[in-house]
Amino acid sequence: MSQKFTADFLLQYTDTWKSAVQVTCKGMQKQEDLVQVIAHKVYMHNEFIVSPAALKEEIETFNKVTIKGNPRWLAKKERLKTAHLLPPD
Repeated sequence: MSQKFTADFLLQYTDTWKSAVQVTCKGMQKQEDLVQVIAHKVYMHNEFIVSPAALKEEIETFNKVTIKGNPRWLAKKERLKTAHLLPPD
């Protein structure tokens, strides 16, 4: 009969089983549920296109959400120049 191993159990005994794994591990963490969101034809200020970190901060400040990493653009940089830009304040 096999025992069910949880993420917490495996993390607790990392040193015990780590040597048996033939892959170099830089780190381990518990799996998290992630969501990807694509926003299409959203008007925004040029600052957010130039600095995805600024967009991340804006989203997190005004919404109950935490973003892992910085937002990425699906469009090429050349196309972003003609994106749906709001006029400067």
